[in-house]
Amino acid sequence: MSFATRLRQAREQSGLTQQDLAEKLGVTKSAIGNYENGVSSPKWDVLLKIFDILQVEPNFLYQDSFSLDVSESRSLTPQQSALLSSFDQLNEEADIAADYLEGLLDIVDYEGDIEMGVRNNRPTVQIVADDDTDIKHLIGRNGEVVDALQQLTRLAVQQKTGERSHLIVDVDGYLKRKRQRLHDIALDAIDEVRETGEPVDLKPMNSFERKIVHDVVREEGMKSRSHGEEPRRYVTVYLKASAAEDAEDEDEA
Repeated sequence: MSFATRLRQAREQSGLTQQDLAEKLGVTKSAIGNYENGVSSPKWDVLLKIFDILQVEPNFLYQDSFSLDVSESRSLTPQQSALLSSFDQLNEEADIAADYLEGLLDIVDYEGDIEMGVRNNRPTVQIVADDDTDIKHLIGRNGEVVDALQQLTRLAVQQKTGERSHLIVDVDGYLKRKRQRLHDIALDAIDEVRETGEPVDLKPMNSFERKIVHDVVREEGMKSRSHGEEPRRYVTVYLKASAAEDAEDEDEA
């Protein structure tokens, strides 16, 4: 089965039309049609968005090629080879992080499982448990403990790889709930800007929170920008003056 066929299959399983996917990727509907008909292939940045939006991995979309060792496969394009190498590196980071967190769970005698994945081109690990009584202690007040766990785990990964990690650590779906709350906050600000025409300042947020707000604002066709210095850095939401105007200041967690 070709990349084009698998892409169409993944899109349909996600309940998205070609137009839906095009809007989320920032490309035209005809571009999606070309991808699914094998006429053209998505660029690197679009591919990464596809993996996140459709919740699929390279091994699914490029199953026939990616199952082979890169050095032995002549069917891989340079782009596919680079993508596989990058994805393998992210998975390696997730494996290191999972081992580190399992060790911490053993030390505190907490029961929990580790789930791994790659989201938004970042390795992610999540601690989950059927009985979340103990696990909740790893979240802490306003997520302070899970934030500390993330920093410690990133350092552990960096010690192993020698490279700075942007790994995301979650506990019991805390970040998923946090993303939804921030999504709602962003939409409320957008509604206010549309009603009044005036910019809206949000409360200070960390870089992870600001990035989520920026993404929502961009998807809604508005403009946002970060102002101030840490830890009081905040996001302002504006009406977008023109199509050419830049949508945001990127923040990196």
